[in-house]
Amino acid sequence: MNDPSPDDANDNAEDETVRFTFDMPADLHQALKVQAFVHEERSMKDIANEAVELYLKINQ
Repeated sequence: MNDPSPDDANDNAEDETVRFTFDMPADLHQALKVQAFVHEERSMKDIANEAVELYLKINQ
């Protein structure tokens, strides 16, 4: 039996997700929804992930 290489472990880690639920003001949610679907034609999830990645990059 082959043991997974460290590269395989990294590939799997990128695919793994966890659910993260939070409350936001209704007006902010509506503005995000409109921006995502009407103006950018992408998901709110994609925008939220991008925002968190940017936040972490800026604050390292």
